[in-house]
Amino acid sequence: MDSFPKQIHFPLCTIAETPRKPDHCIAYVLFAVNRGLANKSAHALRQEFESLFGSDTKLDKDNPDHMRFIYEKALARSQIFNISGVSYMLTMGVVKNIIPAVASTNAVIAAACVNEAFKALSYCSQSLNSYFMYNGNTGVYTHTFKYERKSGCPVCDAKEIRFEIDKNETLNSFIDKLISDPSLQLEKPSIGKPGSSLFMQKPAALREATLPNLSKKLSELINDEDILTITDPVFPLGMSISILVKFL
Repeated sequence: MDSFPKQIHFPLCTIAETPRKPDHCIAYVLFAVNRGLANKSAHALRQEFESLFGSDTKLDKDNPDHMRFIYEKALARSQIFNISGVSYMLTMGVVKNIIPAVASTNAVIAAACVNEAFKALSYCSQSLNSYFMYNGNTGVYTHTFKYERKSGCPVCDAKEIRFEIDKNETLNSFIDKLISDPSLQLEKPSIGKPGSSLFMQKPAALREATLPNLSKKLSELINDEDILTITDPVFPLGMSISILVKFL
């Protein structure tokens, strides 16, 4: 998992209280519309969105009117905090998580796919085994090798993960650290322990019930060396990881 580029995530406290970048302003409106924030300003944004597009309307990332709403509200928020750089294109990039690509990248990948298909049909050469690198800055260089399984990978070799943290840290801080861990690649983790849910992203009723736990210290919620169960949308359906928490 940590061989992939680090995903871009925004801590909720930064988005809600101290935005520093245009991305934070866009993410604030996005979370508000998707009911990811529970303050008065976010509630007002959600109500305005529903008044324009209908009650219980879900955000459609391909709807220009919805995207225009996100852009305009993010621009207004950026002006409050004297942040420049909010644009419609950046809004599209943040909301849709768009990764810029150039034509040559697509051409290289397409050529590699055709090359592998040709080898598979003609048996003219050994087929690719899990990893391919292309470097074309100065000349052309390619390299391939078998990507071996990493011991302890949460996807293909799941084991109990040990996580050391200060017992006075809040649950929200703990979640932010999990999200920023490149070996896990989490997006919106839900956390539970045997017989108790500490914080659940969905359904909405359970999220609302566990939201107060975010501001509590870990020592109020769990004991030293408790094992927590983590689920996340990035995992296949039914998959979870176990984390043993060790207090410092």
